[in-house]
Amino acid sequence: MNENGIKTFESGTTIAKYLRVRLSSGVLALAGASDTDCIGQCELDAVSGDQCPVRLVSKEGTAIAICNGAVALTDTLYAAASGKVATTGT
Repeated sequence: MNENGIKTFESGTTIAKYLRVRLSSGVLALAGASDTDCIGQCELDAVSGDQCPVRLVSKEGTAIAICNGAVALTDTLYAAASGKVATTGT
């Protein structure tokens, strides 16, 4: 059980803070638009081999994400390519 909603994983690539991530071969990778296995958002900038804290999707509260374009306060956000979110998608 993880009580604070943050868990550390090894990064498998360069990942910027607040991008959506998934596990691939046991290390962090950027989540794509169609990936259904996103585990959360990276909490710090990381390069391959770094230990990176991840805000798990199960953590309560508001999560910060990087959008691929302009967004309005009332927009619904969807998964987008390269770990980002978008105002369109499914």
